[in-house]
Amino acid sequence: MIINNDGIFSQSIKTKVGVRQGGIASPKLFSIYIESLLEEIERDKNGLQLTNTKIDVLAYADDLLLLSTTKKGLQELLNIVTSFGSKNEVKFNPDKTIYLTFNNKISRTKSEKLMDIWNGDLTLDGRDIRKSNELKYLGVIMNDENSDKPHLERRKKATQSALAKLKSVDIINEKTNPYLKGFLYKSYIMPVLYYGMETVHLTKNVMNEIRRFEDNMLKSIYGISKYCRSTNL
Repeated sequence: MIINNDGIFSQSIKTKVGVRQGGIASPKLFSIYIESLLEEIERDKNGLQLTNTKIDVLAYADDLLLLSTTKKGLQELLNIVTSFGSKNEVKFNPDKTIYLTFNNKISRTKSEKLMDIWNGDLTLDGRDIRKSNELKYLGVIMNDENSDKPHLERRKKATQSALAKLKSVDIINEKTNPYLKGFLYKSYIMPVLYYGMETVHLTKNVMNEIRRFEDNMLKSIYGISKYCRSTNL
């Protein structure tokens, strides 16, 4: 490693340890370290073309999501990752790597169909990676059917768990001030329920489902029967 400080270069330094997990500077240092990988992936011809925008990789810290319209194209992106890891002493774990196929019934261009004549196994660092029908990326559940149902169900279970924890330490009970209950709900319960909802297709049915769930949660907090009628103010 060589440090560049405003055009002044240090001597070559051999790194022996990675960045400290949880360290204040760790995310920035890792972003600098992996920037050349992202640039190389972006220069590659593979990826998704959305109108005038090409998207081939999503990166958040050490979580990488590669995108391609063909299986062969995805393998070429994986080869770039493998090569980067070999050159820069970074280990990418094939056991923690999976791939999904989205929208496999939509029409594609002739060149894309020809590329998918190749039907080999996808590999990372010389090892096969498995196909899955579901993955969690940054806490958001995605699946090969483009259904938001798994994510919604997971958020509801997490919300119920968050409320149960507050009740287990007796923070919320029949003696808790109603205004404090409302504050706790807005501060600790709602963020759990609405995490990642920006990615959900909020149809009228989905919104009604969330509203009914919230009604039941609030009734539980305030000690009201879930069969009690609710009225919008």
